[in-house]
Amino acid sequence: MDNKETQILNLYLSEQNLSQTEIARRLAVNQSHVSRVLHKHGLWRSSQYGKSRTIIIDLYLKSPTMSLTAIGKEVGLSRQRVHQIISDEGIGDQRPKTRMNSRHTNDQIQEAVSQYYDYAPVAKIAREFGVTATTILNWVKRFGSAGSRKRQHGRYGLVSRVLSDSPYANLKDESGFHHSMRARVAAIWLLGHKCERCGNKDLRVLQIDHRKDNGAEERKTLHQAQVYMRVLRCPEEYQVLCANCNWLKRWESTATYKWLEEIKPPSEVPQK
Repeated sequence: MDNKETQILNLYLSEQNLSQTEIARRLAVNQSHVSRVLHKHGLWRSSQYGKSRTIIIDLYLKSPTMSLTAIGKEVGLSRQRVHQIISDEGIGDQRPKTRMNSRHTNDQIQEAVSQYYDYAPVAKIAREFGVTATTILNWVKRFGSAGSRKRQHGRYGLVSRVLSDSPYANLKDESGFHHSMRARVAAIWLLGHKCERCGNKDLRVLQIDHRKDNGAEERKTLHQAQVYMRVLRCPEEYQVLCANCNWLKRWESTATYKWLEEIKPPSEVPQK
């Protein structure tokens, strides 16, 4: 055993509780060399390391606001090593849940989590609370109740939930229906699945109509599938009309077509 190995062992087993990185820095050697020496002498799980393990577990469970980096500084280990010890012990989910350091109260965070499980868009929740979408997902991961039903991500979960109590519940992707087609069926079903003017229930001719006549502006920013998903989230802004009634509404509300009212239908034109 050379002099460097002796120095490495002495520093590792000293009362200073130094990390491998600190030992390598003091002796001007590579950290991998320090690791090889400790493995060679069977000190990877030494009693000194065991003491650090006990301290880490105690700090992790009793100080929930303390970060892994801060715990590592207390015992002279890296954050990665602290994380590995916690994973080995299987205590990752046993830490008490406390509010993160933020400007939001516990009630606000719980409200955001509740909206997430109610299928509200993550981007919309983030805008409402003034945070990023990643923060919302972190709140759900940390503060979401283990007993809550899991939200199915994307449009599939919301569409399936709407169609669950309808005759179209079995229209799965493998049946040949494209995702946007399932979203269209779900939107029409949610709005009453019949024309509000004439009562036509033929799904083939039913269309989504904007009550505020802002469909042209909406289509500039959303493609068709996104429009259907917006119907599911804001149904009060839309209605169902058949193709005939939808065109009649357009002609009745557009000044460009007013001149058509003066033209008599073919049945009223006198025959020569």
